[in-house]
Amino acid sequence: MNRIVFSSEHPQQLAAAGVLLLGVLVSGCRQTAAGSESSGSASQARPLATSSMTDQGSNTVSNLQDAIKKDMAYADLRKLLIEGGWEPVKDPQCQVQVAGYDQKTCGDNQDLALCRACEQMPELSAYSGDGFATSRFNDVRAGKTLKLVSYGMIEDWNVPGDDSRLRIEEWESADTSAQD
Repeated sequence: MNRIVFSSEHPQQLAAAGVLLLGVLVSGCRQTAAGSESSGSASQARPLATSSMTDQGSNTVSNLQDAIKKDMAYADLRKLLIEGGWEPVKDPQCQVQVAGYDQKTCGDNQDLALCRACEQMPELSAYSGDGFATSRFNDVRAGKTLKLVSYGMIEDWNVPGDDSRLRIEEWESADTSAQD
């Protein structure tokens, strides 16, 4: 088991870690309650729309839950979401929560993945030094929001399949009206 130590010297990181932990706990409980593991790959799944049932019967919230798999490549899920009409939710604090935004650091290191992450992944909200990333998407048509927690190398945000080192760990969907 990994141990993470937080200091009161960095309250933003401590708050982000608390939110991340709460999301992991809630999602873990939901996944444990579901208790099933399904087979198949993300590349075979349909785009994830959460609108009401269509004539084909494929665009439901349960379709979303069926398509997301723990350890699937972040890029595969991201592609399905965007093709399904989900929109990235931009976090105005992304740069601070990802790179500890320092204009000089990012100005001097334009090639640093952390300095480009918020532009490349508008859905990104936070990325910790230990590899956990939080991102959010909305489906405004259905009034749904999806929070994703992934783990790995942020520079693999757009690498699909088995080659990706950024993998989905946890997820939580909710009604948009339930968000603060």
